[in-house]
Amino acid sequence: MRNPRIDPRRAALGALAAGAGALALRYAVRRARRFDFQGGRVLITGGSRGLGLLMARRLVADGALVAICAPDAGEVRRAERELRRRGGTVLGLTCDIRDADQLAATIEAVRAAWGGIDVLVNNAASCRWGPAKR
Repeated sequence: MRNPRIDPRRAALGALAAGAGALALRYAVRRARRFDFQGGRVLITGGSRGLGLLMARRLVADGALVAICAPDAGEVRRAERELRRRGGTVLGLTCDIRDADQLAATIEAVRAAWGGIDVLVNNAASCRWGPAKR
């Protein structure tokens, strides 16, 4: 049953306008200028494995200078070697971000090596296992 207060021609015109707007928005988003990471200085916390390493691989492919940090020195070295084999300029640093002094030293090491940080990817996470406290 149709609602007598809604003009079907106006409803069709509104739907057509909404569809055209959606197409225009889709086109604009696709044409939007991407950030150019070429030569950008990026620090990725938790960059030795998982999502952090995936982001590091992509940024290396885009030409960024990538610094990765994680608490496990062996993982950092392995990830650093892999990223360098992919042609990246990489700085691997051992850092537990829960320690403010280690974090400050990591930031300073990147600044000393490359003069600053353009993009910070805070990817590191900390998990605690055990019973929940009441």
